[in-house]
Amino acid sequence: MSAPFTAEFAPDKPGVDPHWSSTVKNGVGTAFQRESLIWFTLGQGVVKEVFYPTIDSANLRDMGFVVTGPDGFFSEERTDTEHDTQILEPGVPFYQITNTCKQGRYRIYKEVICHPSREVLLQRIRFEVLEGKRSDYRLFLLVNPHLRNSGAHNNGLAMDIKGRPYLCAERQNTWMAAACDQPWLARSVGYVGSSDGWQQLHDHGELTERYRRAPDGNVALTGEVDLHGSGEWILSVLAFGRSAGEATHHANASIIEGWETVCDTYTDAWRDFQNQCSTPDLKGVNQDLLHTSRMVLRVHDSKQYPGALVASLSYPWGTHEDGNSESGGYHLVWPRDLAEAALGFLALEDEQSARQSLIYLLANQEADGHWAQNMWLDGSPYWTANQSDETAYALLLAEVLHRRDQLEGIKLWPAMRKAAERLMINGPGTAQDRWEEVSGYPIFTLAAEVAGLCAGAYLARKYDEPEFAQLLEETADDWNAFIEDWLYVRGTDLAQELKIEGYFPRVVPFQGVAKGDAAGATVTLANRMEAPYEVPAGEMTSVDALSLVWMGLRKADDARIRDTVKAVDHTLRAETKAGPCWYRYRFDGYGEKPGGEAFDNAGVGRPWPLLAAERALYELSLGEKDEAQRLCQGVEKMANHCGLIAEQVWDEDDIPEQDLYNGQPTGSATPLVWAHSNYLQLVRSLHEGYVFGWAPAAHERYAQADEAPVGRAFWRFDTQVPFIREGRKLRLMLTGPARVRYTFDDWKHHQDVETDGRGGVYWVDLDTTQMQPGDKVVFTFFWTETTNWEGQDFAVEVKDW
Repeated sequence: MSAPFTAEFAPDKPGVDPHWSSTVKNGVGTAFQRESLIWFTLGQGVVKEVFYPTIDSANLRDMGFVVTGPDGFFSEERTDTEHDTQILEPGVPFYQITNTCKQGRYRIYKEVICHPSREVLLQRIRFEVLEGKRSDYRLFLLVNPHLRNSGAHNNGLAMDIKGRPYLCAERQNTWMAAACDQPWLARSVGYVGSSDGWQQLHDHGELTERYRRAPDGNVALTGEVDLHGSGEWILSVLAFGRSAGEATHHANASIIEGWETVCDTYTDAWRDFQNQCSTPDLKGVNQDLLHTSRMVLRVHDSKQYPGALVASLSYPWGTHEDGNSESGGYHLVWPRDLAEAALGFLALEDEQSARQSLIYLLANQEADGHWAQNMWLDGSPYWTANQSDETAYALLLAEVLHRRDQLEGIKLWPAMRKAAERLMINGPGTAQDRWEEVSGYPIFTLAAEVAGLCAGAYLARKYDEPEFAQLLEETADDWNAFIEDWLYVRGTDLAQELKIEGYFPRVVPFQGVAKGDAAGATVTLANRMEAPYEVPAGEMTSVDALSLVWMGLRKADDARIRDTVKAVDHTLRAETKAGPCWYRYRFDGYGEKPGGEAFDNAGVGRPWPLLAAERALYELSLGEKDEAQRLCQGVEKMANHCGLIAEQVWDEDDIPEQDLYNGQPTGSATPLVWAHSNYLQLVRSLHEGYVFGWAPAAHERYAQADEAPVGRAFWRFDTQVPFIREGRKLRLMLTGPARVRYTFDDWKHHQDVETDGRGGVYWVDLDTTQMQPGDKVVFTFFWTETTNWEGQDFAVEVKDW
């Protein structure tokens, strides 16, 4: 029988400010069965975040054990043991954890699964004494609820229902119940940092004060487990429900069912899934990592919203993540990451999953044709910045699936037409690049936009709109020419150092084009410890430029691409113990601080394995398959021992006390679905001998063409180019119908022309091909719908540069 409570309410409400836990992860899992709406993560030898009833709703900070003993012995398994987490079968999220006391006094064995048809996490535990007698030790379970994505305003309760004891928590009608198949010798709930069980165990080795309730705060649940009960193994369960009765019912029913049958059902379903997948016979790759990557994608599937995958079951650098607000962390849907995941599914020939992801995107398109930066599962935007590459990604995914005849019955074209119109109207600039930090003309965004317009043109022809297709292709050609004119920098200090003509940088800001100085315009960088931190755009190299190749806009042996690769490798390549890896861009600040301290909105950028995969795709495009294979093997070595690939890996000397090891995951996000998907795309590309899946229409129009089309120069209100090259035509692109008045001789003579229009875009083509360097064309607009003149002249000069 559990010891009596000493007080009804815990003191010192509400406890310390809540934060999430370390993002160092060794395992993620869920039941393969869609009936079970619970997902778990493992790290530092304990259970970390648990998600219920949707994959975007975290409910637990962590759950682990404390051991106390004679002479003030206190040991927390998360911090005071050596951890060994193993996935018992590749591709099956069934984990065995061995935590060995650093003082050599005990060892805890744990096996962790989910119930296949209930919202219950099960742990089978065995306690082994290494020094002294079993009776010397006491074992306590500690649970820190963070219900519905927040550690604030949780309610802790020790409850007895139908004569059975539970440790419970509740917030906003979401309930959690912890139970055990051995008796609780004592229970208490309290406020973290003051009256919680950890404080008492640390100071006294037992629960000297036992509280029944801890309302409205950052709470912790503590229960002493009877180590002297029957049987070698202890079964601990953590159950969820919409009421106390539902959660405790699932907990008790799971204990009654026992471990063996539940475990067999759980593992058999995952094993059958892996065995039934019709994956191509991919030679020369790490088969264990292949199976694990397939599992990672499937684990991150939302179940209730078919096709929706969150980016990662994690809070990057969670110990610095505010636990008061309902933060989304990385357990949100990013349209870009989702499209990448769909390409990963296609690399495995799982066309149905990729199709479902496209349907999910179609269902959550915004009214104007774009997609939210990221969103909760129900489509509610979380962050709201415009990232044009995400709109392009939807078009690219639709094109690939259409070519595979996977769109039968889907009402595709109205949504894709809106997406293509949105790109034309709002591109080529963007409010944020794919790294969600800078505005302007990022090289990756331009590559995705051009490829997306080509995909849109392919679809337009399939849906009998050839004129709209032509407009999309003309726009793609113009923007592709814009890349050459404005996103290639020459004569920088770096170019002179490397003795190259120039290179494509990460981004050219809006003012760089408006003022005709792409290289010299400054970019203010986020995440730097030195704030504000400004650098010339021309000095900021990025692996992003290689997207011009694998998106199909440039041949791999293009001289400008080769020079860009030299600049990228010189400034961004990191040699780790696992193999070469690449930083996102020069001067990046998104990563741990120099001594390994967690990123807290400032730090130092670290290498990304997915960028090593992108770099390998370039080598494959160049025909260097052996080098691409070597880089692929490096990515495989960057996965941790359970096969999880992180967002970032550590690039300095090992810091064991902070779980930082060279070439291994940092505290960013592990696993990252995007990284696993890129790995799958890479191994499929190596198998095929070419870049698999991406942008076939763009490849056909540019990289594979004997003579790629040359676009016009263009002018828009949001892209007011001051110069054009000699011999180029000029297209004025507007958002409404107008009469354009223009002159080549400073208004001595002028001509008027009406705009043409299709797809929400209006334009006029001016024949500027006969103009000489130094000549200007000047123009203004009469808006026919509002019957007023613009009231301002605009000019574009022909320049030889």
